[in-house]
Amino acid sequence: MEFLEGLYALIKIILFSSQTVVNNSPIEINDNPIEIKPAEEISVLNHRVQIQIKVTHIVGSYDNVVEQIDKVKEKFPKGCLLAKVHTKDDGTFTLDETGADSSGNVIFHTFQKVPVDAEVDKIEVSSCYPIHTATLIWKNGGM
Repeated sequence: MEFLEGLYALIKIILFSSQTVVNNSPIEINDNPIEIKPAEEISVLNHRVQIQIKVTHIVGSYDNVVEQIDKVKEKFPKGCLLAKVHTKDDGTFTLDETGADSSGNVIFHTFQKVPVDAEVDKIEVSSCYPIHTATLIWKNGGM
């Protein structure tokens, strides 16, 4: 049964996953939560959802990928970024883990199970370090 569930999730990712821009115009994120209605429909395809925000304008750009990731993690430590996701069926889940990638994005995600096949209604985001021009990118992650 687990194999079939995993296979079904993989097929959904291959066929339907993509990056989705959450907000059409940049917003300011700070320690006061701001509510965002997605610019287009967003579906939760699997448990590995994440939101990315480009922050090279805050941390700078580095030739050394490890330095860049370390700088992002320094500015945005665990718990600094929070996204409370509200689904259209009145469910909620929180993306409260912080990471970084080699492209200068800060990533927030969760290790908890999230409601798969739900439609996102709105997202409340906050950050302990101000981000003055933030565009949020929604991704349904890998297995």
